[in-house]
Amino acid sequence: MSSGLEDHVRRAWLDIDGRIIFEAVAMKPGKPVGLACVGSAVLLGLPGNSFAALVAFLVVGREVIARLRGRASPRDDLPARAGFALDRRPGRTEFFPARVLGFDPDGTPVIDLLGKGGSARLAPLVAADGLGRIECDRVQVSVGDAVGFLPFEAALRL
Repeated sequence: MSSGLEDHVRRAWLDIDGRIIFEAVAMKPGKPVGLACVGSAVLLGLPGNSFAALVAFLVVGREVIARLRGRASPRDDLPARAGFALDRRPGRTEFFPARVLGFDPDGTPVIDLLGKGGSARLAPLVAADGLGRIECDRVQVSVGDAVGFLPFEAALRL
């Protein structure tokens, strides 16, 4: 899917009498993710950029699959502490490749943001242990602040 004028997924869904459930999610990357139903089929539209598609699948797609299988929501994300500082614009929950640096005295993982974010950048994923998460209302993250962490080993289980 795309946020731009060249998105043909929406039109294709409508052409086959699809009922669009949603077309965007307030997350970065992966905003242009959609869900539609055609008869008894459920269609998931992922962004065109590789990293954005991975994030959208792990965050939205796994939820859809769990619900279709009659299972509880996959809640594999963990509380973590930021090993980095970041200023950001609020409005979308932000996901980023993250590496575990160590653990605080309580056993909470301390994570580092790997590389500059970008929906098509794959190199930081090679060294990543999972996805870090900053909630949509945050404008600043300081070292030691609470953030979320979705380890790949848990995220890739269905």
